Amino acid sequence: MTLHKRNDIIEIVGIYPNRVERRDLWNRLNCCMQYIYNEGEENVMTNIMECTQRKIGDTVELNLDKETIKVDEKNQIIYFKFGCDENGVMEYKDLGFKDVPKTPKSIVAHLFNKDFYTTVIGIDEDEYGDQVVHFSRKKYLQEQIDCIKVDDIYDCKIVSIAPFGLFAEIADGVVCMIHCSEASKSTIRDLNTCFKVGDNIKVKIISKLFQNGKWKINASRKQADKGIEPMLGTVLPVTITGIAGYDAYFCEVTPSQKGILHAPVSEKFAIGDKTYGYLIEHADEGFVLRAY
Repeated sequence: MTLHKRNDIIEIVGIYPNRVERRDLWNRLNCCMQYIYNEGEENVMTNIMECTQRKIGDTVELNLDKETIKVDEKNQIIYFKFGCDENGVMEYKDLGFKDVPKTPKSIVAHLFNKDFYTTVIGIDEDEYGDQVVHFSRKKYLQEQIDCIKVDDIYDCKIVSIAPFGLFAEIADGVVCMIHCSEASKSTIRDLNTCFKVGDNIKVKIISKLFQNGKWKINASRKQADKGIEPMLGTVLPVTITGIAGYDAYFCEVTPSQKGILHAPVSEKFAIGDKTYGYLIEHADEGFVLRAY
């Protein structure tokens, strides 16, 4: 099939031997052309070609409407519409690794109304001659995980906080765990006081294991930080991590460096507060600072 533009008319040149194929093409074109006023000619042409030239190995971003998702619980297959009214299929086993949704209701809730990426693993036709694209979220995730190497450093976002550590997304759908002992050089009794969901942090991958049907990726925040060597008198930003005494507080200067901040009795800080201190001493235990 080729597409030509002549006098503001898109002309389709090709041979379609039966009515079903002509109808299928017309439906796709009709769906794509509704974007022409907003997207412009070039984007519409690209959209049309993408709808008719899927191939195995392609990465496709899906944003599914709840009404288009149908779940065959008996055969454990999910059917849906995507793109330019195209037909998509995904099996339960291709949703991800262990702990994926298993009931129709949970699958629909898991898939609809959010953007996610998948990999095309097959293309065939249904009984009406329409193209059906087979997807695998699991294969896409595996491709992302294959790119992650121990000792790599990533900028990531915290997605949840547990008593024992932080969970952060390092790639689409790939989450690592930062144990509380690796979150900071300072001792933080309650991670919620110093971190919140949505915070951006830098981590270093320290292990990657496939265990009990799923990947376990461990990372370290403090090992990702190279530290600093400031001169005495330098004003540094700090985060309060604990109470050290009557007028002193434990603090984090960098993820890999801790300190003691001395403050006037009249100035009180709570754990998690961010403030500034000027460096008055280098000690074996860390920096010694006075409230700025």
